[in-house]
Amino acid sequence: MSKGTTLEPAPSTADDAKTEAFALTTSRQFPDWLADSGASLALTTYQSGKVILVGTNKESGRLSIFERTLERPMGMAFEGKRLAIATIVSITVFVDAAEGAATADGHDAVFVPQSASYTADIDTHDLAYAENGVLVFANTLFSCLAATSPTHSFRPVWKPPFISRLAAEDRCHLNGLALRDGRPAYVTCVSETDIADGWRDNRTGGGVVVDIASNEIVCRGLSMPHSPRLHNGRLWVLNSGAGEIGTVDLVLRVKYCTQCAHKLFVSHPSLLPVIVLRTVPGRTGYPYTVSVYNVGAGTVRTGIDFLVIVDLPSSVCALGGAQTARRPFREP
Repeated sequence: MSKGTTLEPAPSTADDAKTEAFALTTSRQFPDWLADSGASLALTTYQSGKVILVGTNKESGRLSIFERTLERPMGMAFEGKRLAIATIVSITVFVDAAEGAATADGHDAVFVPQSASYTADIDTHDLAYAENGVLVFANTLFSCLAATSPTHSFRPVWKPPFISRLAAEDRCHLNGLALRDGRPAYVTCVSETDIADGWRDNRTGGGVVVDIASNEIVCRGLSMPHSPRLHNGRLWVLNSGAGEIGTVDLVLRVKYCTQCAHKLFVSHPSLLPVIVLRTVPGRTGYPYTVSVYNVGAGTVRTGIDFLVIVDLPSSVCALGGAQTARRPFREP
């Protein structure tokens, strides 16, 4: 992938300018692709506490990059004019106040904080708007799927069949959620363990994808799977421990891994190609690039733990600030 320019957006505050250096490097063709799509991308990176909005400037044709610092941002969900972002102790909903009208700074979408659900530190991962606008999320600490609640930190919705009870022990590291027709359909777990932090000893090859409706495991043998998504009838999964993104065959219940996909190349070409995200040696800041490889090339773990990308319908976006506060957890 050819290298493009490195852009450095203005820091959010004067204090940020003194303590943080931020740069985003893209491939040369990326700005044209994003402009043609007429959309923006929202990304989170919890390790550096950043929410990044990437759009294009229609007049200059250059990327428009806006970033805000939140406390451990992870899952995001977008619906209509609402953008929900999960942080360390809350899920904050931002609303587009611009409503399509360009601001003085040229932004045609400005997301300002409107409401928040305080969850306490339950390690919220994937987040989605289910039917009727309900926010559901992967409650990783309690090994369950949950929904926001007006009276409690969360409302349990479902737990995997191998989890015996809800406990604040991160037993299987349930982290990813995929919807089908507005309803939770699949989750990813790093392992099938039912003891406190048991997943940590099963990160290589212990990952599974679970069908919520049937309670069946449809895929095994993954390495730290995250971020399942249904698209055009295919279930995509980030196999982060191997630095891969691929699909799961829901008919044959084929486990997705490099070796398996390579063996099934002739009869199941839909498993290829694999999009591999890998770090770039020597690059600082956000050292990720995206390339397409044939299965069988072989990859190693590259530090990709969690990937959240939300497609926004506006070309240039901005995000307002949000305040968070801690509160004790109250088990429902």
